[in-house]
Amino acid sequence: MSSPTESRPSLARLVWTPVGLLVTWILLMWVIEFVDTVALDDRLQRHGLRPREVDGLDGIMWAPFLHTDFGHLASNTVPFLALGGLVAVRGMRYWAWITAITIVIGGGATWLLGGSGLHVGASGVVFGYFGAILGAQIRVAADFGARTLHRLAALGHAALD
Repeated sequence: MSSPTESRPSLARLVWTPVGLLVTWILLMWVIEFVDTVALDDRLQRHGLRPREVDGLDGIMWAPFLHTDFGHLASNTVPFLALGGLVAVRGMRYWAWITAITIVIGGGATWLLGGSGLHVGASGVVFGYFGAILGAQIRVAADFGARTLHRLAALGHAALD
């Protein structure tokens, strides 16, 4: 008989799942905002994305973790968790791929096309999750339609025989 501690997954195993990484990311964003607001007087925000400035390129990677204030962070947290959770249902690789692609392409597009000023926040990742969910649903619907037509054709062919 195994002991209760043997049957419990370790913290590392819980974190190393798509949902675990999603929750860890959210906690990290909150810790960063707390430290930035309380201890650093919002100095981390200067590392956000600055369109069309070479110095702003590193902001592509930093911007999703930085927020203007707690209200901004709170308004990103719920959709980030909900939509990110739906993306995470498809698995770790899919979640990691969608997250990375969204950060790079969304951040790159913002760097190329964004208005002047500093851009921070996880909204780009949230919209990337939304796009991934929408794209997956369109594909499922197309597959369903193709299967339905195939079955109807087979049924019609069987009825003619």
